[in-house]
Amino acid sequence: MDNRDQWPLSSLRVRNREVCEQFVDSHYASVYRWFLWMTNDAEHAGDLTQETFLAFWASLSAADGNAPGKLWLLSVGRNVWRNTCRARRRSVAVRASELARVAIQSDRSDNPLATSLRSECLADVRCAVAALEPDYREAVALRYWEDLSYAEISRVLEITEELARWRVFQGRRMLRERLKHWAEGVDSK
Repeated sequence: MDNRDQWPLSSLRVRNREVCEQFVDSHYASVYRWFLWMTNDAEHAGDLTQETFLAFWASLSAADGNAPGKLWLLSVGRNVWRNTCRARRRSVAVRASELARVAIQSDRSDNPLATSLRSECLADVRCAVAALEPDYREAVALRYWEDLSYAEISRVLEITEELARWRVFQGRRMLRERLKHWAEGVDSK
């Protein structure tokens, strides 16, 4: 299939090894990245990603065969995430240093001040996203890091499309409030 995000689950139920491997290859990084944003822990994100794929393959027979595979996969991943949160009842730790490291590596300028400011800003964004309540953090991450539509977010989170829009809107509003000092710094220059 050309658009792997739209693979119907019926094509995966056949259990053709090549098709299943292509599906995993095309979605593993996306699911891992999503869990990395949710947990801020690379090892835990890897474990959750593997658990998600195991649960996904086990749940194929119960799913609507016409549903897009990626959305079903993210729905299963959300359930795995919720179960983990319930079992551990722990807060999300902030690991801004990883984001800052990526920002510094991607900066091609030799200006140390610009590099420092960029990494500080990205670290603040990371902290602000991690500080959001889980419902808002999930919606914001799916919208902006996974680039899902509101309809797709509503299916993944099992909420109405209006509630998905509201959570993204409120999450953005909270982030804007927490990060307004960066905008004020830009305006004053």
